[in-house]
Amino acid sequence: AELFSSLDRGAVADGFLNRMLIVFADEQQPPRRRVGRAEPPEDLVGRLVDLENRVALGELERSDACPVAAMVPMSPEAEAMMEQINDDADARIAALRSAGEPLSDLWVRLGAHVAKLALIKCVSDYGRSGDWKIQVHDIEWAHKFVVWCLERTMAEAATRAADSQTEAQTQRVLRIIT
Repeated sequence: AELFSSLDRGAVADGFLNRMLIVFADEQQPPRRRVGRAEPPEDLVGRLVDLENRVALGELERSDACPVAAMVPMSPEAEAMMEQINDDADARIAALRSAGEPLSDLWVRLGAHVAKLALIKCVSDYGRSGDWKIQVHDIEWAHKFVVWCLERTMAEAATRAADSQTEAQTQRVLRIIT
């Protein structure tokens, strides 16, 4: 609520709001949970100590200990799905713009958000195997999540982002009535 009350619709048009995915929590203050302290796995501690010792002995440079970036390809089916998602997003944006929807630009980065989340899901599902390939199920999951975030953001921004104090007060009254 505080985020949207500080924004006007220009934040959407200038690309500020469409660069992020906002995840809404319906509970403003969820119950606090006590979390115990977990000890790290012994093998992990051992590998880190070994790595640090090798650096100290001059066997490795610190830069050698850093992971190497990897390319994670998409399966042909996932690529086709991404093309369809991008085409659908373009059609949705055109329809919203022609209807005069001021928040239509929220959808401009849909494909980029889906691709990033699908990548994260793929790599986290398959761990350190290095045999990664983004599949259709990764794209489907990411697409559902991004669409949910954007639809919620659009709904919240429509009732909270205002271009003037008068509009903000009017929106507040309408929210109370609703």
